[in-house]
Parts: sequence; structure tokens; C-alpha cells
Amino acid sequence: MAGIHFSNREDAIQYLRDLSRLWIGWLFALAALTFTRSWLTIVAGVVVLWVLYRLARPLQERVDRILPIEATATVDEARGRRTDRDRLLRSLAYGVEPIREASDLAAVGSRWLVMRHVILAATAAAFLLVIVDFVI
Repeated sequence: MAGIHFSNREDAIQYLRDLSRLWIGWLFALAALTFTRSWLTIVAGVVVLWVLYRLARPLQERVDRILPIEATATVDEARGRRTDRDRLLRSLAYGVEPIREASDLAAVGSRWLVMRHVILAATAAAFLLVIVDFVI
């Protein structure tokens, strides 16, 4: 998958913008779901799913351009389950390789990789907090 993600510098910058919107939405979603209680958790969950779906659309459109769905695709392939398209979407959302490639092409340094690690650490911390809260 190396070298196929970005056609030029502007494309890499747009990818990083789309990714930052998704990550910011994800952090707000973690906060909302971690700190809400009672019926508000259900409402927050529905809102979070809708917002994350909307924020992930640009990445899904990028996947559609790179690996279009074939007319003979099975139902699972068309929905993106356990396929190359699914792996590519996950790679674009939080994989090191495309982030490094876009950072290099956009000449923005390694701060995007650092931010990726911060996002993953925040995710782990939020899940740990919820698990500890559930157990105690």
C-alpha cells in the first residue's frame, strides 16, 4: 500500500485535515461517553455514532477511489467487512504508514505520528477508566 495514498502535496494536506477532524471528533466522543451517566449515555452514543460516521466519510471516499467496489462484489465485500477495503480504511484512520507518507509529502514533520500516539493513549486511558469504573 506504500505510495498509493496521495497524488500530490495538496492531497496529503487534505488527508491530514480529514484525519484531524476525525481524531478531534473521536476525542470529544471519548469524553462524552466516558463522563456521561444514566440515559444521557444512550443519547450521547447515538450522537457520537452519527458524528463519527460523518467525519469518516472523507476517508471512506478516499478508499473508494483507491479500491473501488467491483460489480461482482459479495455482500460482505460491498459492506467492507474483512476485506482489503476495510484494512485500507483502518490503515488510513490510524495507521503509521499513511500518516508518515502524508507528513513527509506535506512537509509537516513528525508531529502527526506523535498525535497518533496521543490519540491511541487517550483511547486506552478512556477504556481503562470505564472498565475500572465498571468493576468498582
